[in-house]
Amino acid sequence: MSKNPALRQMMAGEALRLTRLLDPAAARSRQEAASGTSPTLRNLLAFEPGPLTVEGPMRPIALLANGRLDEAVAAADGTSVYGHVLRLAAASRGASPELRARAWTLSVDDGIDGQTVWLAVATGADTGIPAVRRVLDSIVVQYDKPGIVAQMERFLALVRRGDPVAAARVLDGVPLQLRAQALVAGIHRLGDRAPADWRTFAQRVLFAAERPYMGQP
Repeated sequence: MSKNPALRQMMAGEALRLTRLLDPAAARSRQEAASGTSPTLRNLLAFEPGPLTVEGPMRPIALLANGRLDEAVAAADGTSVYGHVLRLAAASRGASPELRARAWTLSVDDGIDGQTVWLAVATGADTGIPAVRRVLDSIVVQYDKPGIVAQMERFLALVRRGDPVAAARVLDGVPLQLRAQALVAGIHRLGDRAPADWRTFAQRVLFAAERPYMGQP
């Protein structure tokens, strides 16, 4: 493994994501050891569903990860994570119509980040909005793939047309984590019409703190 600490942390996270996708039982047995090599990974695993041990400003994320959607939004109200939490909660399985309507009242740039931007775009956010464009530009830099945003937008266009089979083909070659984020946005748009394997893929690749609540695996 690389001697570069930052690269070593990234590799540990990506390896665990891949193991979660291919062999969830093996991933559960290895995650404690993997978290020892990566503080970032250790922090993410702290939000996985289970006993609520997270306190302080990040508690709304822990509540959301456990499916306690209304509590999560209430706990986030008035904090810097409110928009982020509300967008994820409204896209979660079991979100009430009232919660979804509340998310529509957010300003166009509130709570837009790497974990919510595709949800926003899937529901009609203009990619020219400065807050959205900043995140999309950062994705291009992060993955060093100039065409990656256009590829994701083509996926969402096909989702909006109601063609999940063609949409999934568009994601060929998209990095694991970004592909999972695209599928989350597709599920949010299609609801029960989304293929079941999209949900499985997203739940395994993305940690609970990185996505809407998607129910029990």
